[in-house]
Amino acid sequence: MKRGNFRNIIRHLILTVTDSPIPPSVSARCLASGLPLTSHSLGKGVTDPTFCIGMLFSLFAWHVKDHYLYSINYHHCGASKTWFGMPSDATLKFEKVVKEHVYANDILSVKGEDGAFDMHLGKTTLFPPNILLEHDVPILKAIQKLREFVITFPMSYHTGFSHGKAYLC
Repeated sequence: MKRGNFRNIIRHLILTVTDSPIPPSVSARCLASGLPLTSHSLGKGVTDPTFCIGMLFSLFAWHVKDHYLYSINYHHCGASKTWFGMPSDATLKFEKVVKEHVYANDILSVKGEDGAFDMHLGKTTLFPPNILLEHDVPILKAIQKLREFVITFPMSYHTGFSHGKAYLC
């Protein structure tokens, strides 16, 4: 790496941290731990930690973690976050209900039976948990508060939303 490039990266990091709405203590901890805060380096998630910023009612779609891995989510500061999830042993039942009651037939007929899950695995599917409950898929609800961890297990679909501004890793 050229010396000038390194200086530009450091300058960008300092500007990102000082101009950011992220509290300085969180920014400092993430930088000290090697967690990147620049937009071009976020989002890897599997080999590098990610930093999530939530706002009122921001949500994430039903999904499982890449390669069916475990994940751990720590709530650094801010408002609570509601999670909905299901046990790993209910995965096949979950997928069956989604195929039969969430996706329209025209989506399935475009790419065959697995077409819906190509889209689903892209983390784009939103629907209320009551659809699953109506079809006997067990759903668990958790409210993650400040300084709490949430661990997701392999093949465990989950979704959720923020109750306000929050910072999570």
